[in-house]
Amino acid sequence: MTATPTTPPTTFEAGTTVRFTQAPVMSAHGELSPPNGWTLTWLLRGISAVTVTASTVGTLWQVELTAALNVLAAGVYTSALRASKDGVVLPIGAPTKVTVTPDIADAAAGDLGDADERALRLLIAARDGTLTQGYLSVMVDGKQLQHFSLDQLERAIARYETKIARRRGGALSGHIGTVFVRR
Repeated sequence: MTATPTTPPTTFEAGTTVRFTQAPVMSAHGELSPPNGWTLTWLLRGISAVTVTASTVGTLWQVELTAALNVLAAGVYTSALRASKDGVVLPIGAPTKVTVTPDIADAAAGDLGDADERALRLLIAARDGTLTQGYLSVMVDGKQLQHFSLDQLERAIARYETKIARRRGGALSGHIGTVFVRR
């Protein structure tokens, strides 16, 4: 059995249960702890938001974001712990960044793919005249695809191919767009 973490996570998947414990901390107001009447909340703010009130387990707080409440959109969030008692609210530590990854159980085919690769596929489909699935226009690099000239499409395709190849650690020798798009 895995021990419960003692700090908030830095990354977790949406749609899953997240649990950690928090020990008492000292402050100018004395010991912030459950036995001294302090409550603890975990705040996550970003694309969406959630507030979790911790339960008491002896002298510790147990924070649990249940799968049912973890409907956060994937993205980067700011996480903060706050202790409160009699109208006094104090931060516990500094806010941190937390990455929430997509809920794989709710993901459809293609949802978890790389955004650059999706953009490349769309650009190639626009160039080849095979853009389907109800796309009337698509925004790539801040421009509508319907306003791209063939030359602009070719340059954008080359940019994305280079970016993807560099990220994969490979060298680019000619177009690789057919690897991502052609069926």
